[in-house]
Amino acid sequence: MPSTDLGGISLEQYRRFFAEEIRTVAHIESAALVDAFARVPRENFLGPPPWHLNAGPSIKQPVYWATMEVRDIYHDVFIALKAAQLLNNGQPSLIARMIAALNLSAGKRVLHIGCGAGYYTAIMAEVVGSDGAVIAVEVDPDLATQAAANLLAYPQAVVLHSDGAQVQDRK
Repeated sequence: MPSTDLGGISLEQYRRFFAEEIRTVAHIESAALVDAFARVPRENFLGPPPWHLNAGPSIKQPVYWATMEVRDIYHDVFIALKAAQLLNNGQPSLIARMIAALNLSAGKRVLHIGCGAGYYTAIMAEVVGSDGAVIAVEVDPDLATQAAANLLAYPQAVVLHSDGAQVQDRK
């Protein structure tokens, strides 16, 4: 069970600080994207704790450390989804830069290949809103199933279990 002692700071405050950290580190100018990082509960997309974190890219096998503290996941760290297969949640500042480059806004459509457990798909779904659409593709069957379950609150997001190279427009 994750720690509920957040040092007198609410989880919403942690999320907002995290979003502001990502805004600064990744130089994100989109207020909608920053707000999405503040709203989407990352812990809901990572499976149960302990969570295994790493702070940065490496040319060798990542060295993870475990935490039960929900506040620890609200930093610019990537978190293992399947450590043995090197599948992780992605480093927020890096992924935020890529999402920002898409210039998403309300009503837009986006294809997210390699959605993992759906966290960044949810971020994009928040930005495009209910009039937009996010098609998320994941080749790993377990992660595709997890992403579909995690994204139930986002009707504008659809998860496909597929190889991204095999996805065709479904107009």
